[in-house]
Amino acid sequence: MTSSDNTLDPEPALIGVPPGGSVTPVEFNIPPNWLETSRAALDVGADVAEQWLVTSTKENLWSSFARGRRVQNNLCDRTAFEVGFLNHLQQYLRAMPQ
Repeated sequence: MTSSDNTLDPEPALIGVPPGGSVTPVEFNIPPNWLETSRAALDVGADVAEQWLVTSTKENLWSSFARGRRVQNNLCDRTAFEVGFLNHLQQYLRAMPQ
């Protein structure tokens, strides 16, 4: 099955199950070129985080995150979106005076 409908996440082929059949811990293998192929999703994640920071909307942070994540086409793009979103927030928080 694929995750093109964003309901099955992640694809079974990308999960490594340790010997013995245990499903914990799960090992996620990101393709080596995921950043190049998912650069747009990474940028969208940063943009969505920035929009949340600068607008006076009452939207919750988690709903902005979920809305942006939901529209990504595949697991690598969702991962890139998450990295872009969280990295932007982290940079913002680190830049705040202490």
